[in-house]
Amino acid sequence: MPSADVLDFDRLESNLAQALAWQPSPALLERIDRHVREAAARPPRTRRWRRPLILLAAAFLLMGAATAALTLVQQAAQGIPGHVVAYDRGAKLNLTQRAGDYAVTLERAYGDPNQLVLAFSVLGPSGASPVVVRADVVDSAGRSYLDFAGGDATDRATAGSGSILAFDVPEGVKGTVNLTVTVTTLMPIEEQPATDPSPALVYRFALLFHEATTVTPNKTVTVDGHAMTLDWLRISATAARLRLDTDLTGLKSAESPVWGLDARIRHGTGPEETLSWMALPPGWIGQPKSQILALVDGMDGSVVIYQAMSGADDPSGVWTVTVRRLIGLGGRIIVDGPWVFSVRVP
Repeated sequence: MPSADVLDFDRLESNLAQALAWQPSPALLERIDRHVREAAARPPRTRRWRRPLILLAAAFLLMGAATAALTLVQQAAQGIPGHVVAYDRGAKLNLTQRAGDYAVTLERAYGDPNQLVLAFSVLGPSGASPVVVRADVVDSAGRSYLDFAGGDATDRATAGSGSILAFDVPEGVKGTVNLTVTVTTLMPIEEQPATDPSPALVYRFALLFHEATTVTPNKTVTVDGHAMTLDWLRISATAARLRLDTDLTGLKSAESPVWGLDARIRHGTGPEETLSWMALPPGWIGQPKSQILALVDGMDGSVVIYQAMSGADDPSGVWTVTVRRLIGLGGRIIVDGPWVFSVRVP
C-alpha cells in the first residue's frame, strides 16, 4: 500500500496554511474519501503532491493510477497541464550526482516569467526505499527562486522516483540566466528521517527563459460597495498569472483578518479553471524564504497574485476572470459577487 509523502511545515508555511485555509464542502470531502480509498488499492507506483509554500485546493491533490508508458518524472508532472508542457519543452540537462547509494539526476529545466520547473529522477539500490528530491535555487545575480508546488512519483520495486519542482521567478528575469540548484534533502516515502546529502549536491547550468505576454488593464469593478481591481495578467505557455487588489474596508475584523477569493479564469470559449493556486506575497523580489516572513505576515487578501494550472501558446483573445465571492478566514463570512473582468489580449 502506498505511503504518504509527509512534510513538516516551518513557520512561514504554517502561517500561509492558516491564512489561506479553506473548508471543502461535504460533497467534496466524500469525493476525496472515495478517491483515497480507490488509490489505496492501486499498484505501488504513486505520486504525491507537495505544497511547501501555498495551499493548493484539495481536489487537485488527488492523482490517479500511473500510466505504465510514462517515466516516473512524467507521471509526477501529470497533475498540472503547465508542468507537462514545461517537461516536454524543458532543456535536457541529464546532470547526475551521487548521494551514497542514490544517483540523483537533474533531467530537465524550463523557465518563463511565471515559473521555473525542474525535473529530477532518483535511482536507488535494490531493496531500498525510494527518496524524493527537495532543492533550493539561486541565480548569478543572487536572487532566490522560491518553491511553491510540485509532484512526486515513486516505485518501491526499483527504488526509483521522479520529482517535478516548481519555483516562483523574481521579476525582471529574462534571457539566459545562470542558475545554481542545490539538493538540500532526499526525503524517503517510508516513515524514516529525511537525508541531507553531505556534501550537498550542486548543479550549475545556464537556462534560457521563455517569454510571456503581459497586459495591464488596471480595471476596477465594484459590487455592493466593494471595489476590486485587476491590475495585470501575464500569460506564458505553462501558466496564466494575475494580480487582484480588493478594498477590504468594512470587511476586515478580528474574527476575519484574512480574506480569500473564489475565482475562475477562462480563455475565449475554453474550459473555466478554478484559481486555487496562490502565488507568493506581493513585494517579493527574490529574497530567500527566511527573509519574507514579514511579507507573509502582512498578507490579508487585499492583494493576491493567482496562478492558473495551464497557460497558452497563443494568448490572443478574451480572457475572463470571474470572482464569485469573497470569503473571510475559515469561511465564516461570505460576500457574494460576482466581480467579472474581461480582458482582450492582442
